Amino acid sequence: MRLKAVLDEYLPEYEKCFCKLTIKTSLELLKRFGLAGLRNSATRKEVKKMIVMVSRHKIPATKADSIVATLKRSIGVKEGLSGAEVELRTWIKQIEGYQEELNNLEEQIKTILIKTEEARYLISIKGVGVITSAIILGQTGSFAKVMDSFGVSHTIHSTTKI
Repeated sequence: MRLKAVLDEYLPEYEKCFCKLTIKTSLELLKRFGLAGLRNSATRKEVKKMIVMVSRHKIPATKADSIVATLKRSIGVKEGLSGAEVELRTWIKQIEGYQEELNNLEEQIKTILIKTEEARYLISIKGVGVITSAIILGQTGSFAKVMDSFGVSHTIHSTTKI
């Protein structure tokens, strides 16, 4: 991933701060402060506040403090930051575009799936979402066929609404 390449060169510690580079908190942080801003101690309180707020307190203030301190001490390259900032913004826009396309595809899949009683039932199960339901139904064809092969009644009784 090219975003990772930019970060490895200019903020090599960044990847250790987040479980995934493309999570909302990570991307918002990069967009808002950029490479230079994340290395600057003047923005320390603001960066910490934003991490906690955007993560909806999933990242506590103490962890946010640790992230800020780690990025401030970065051993990354300091020359060419302005060019790297342009490249960083380009990759972030591209990632956000891909994420939007995925969200649109998931909505289209959901629109198709909710027309079937089996999908509505699957989606009503805690932890089973649109994609998992689509995979299950795609692999099995339908519950009716699977249940028939075992000689089991396949009537689904569900009042769950999506």
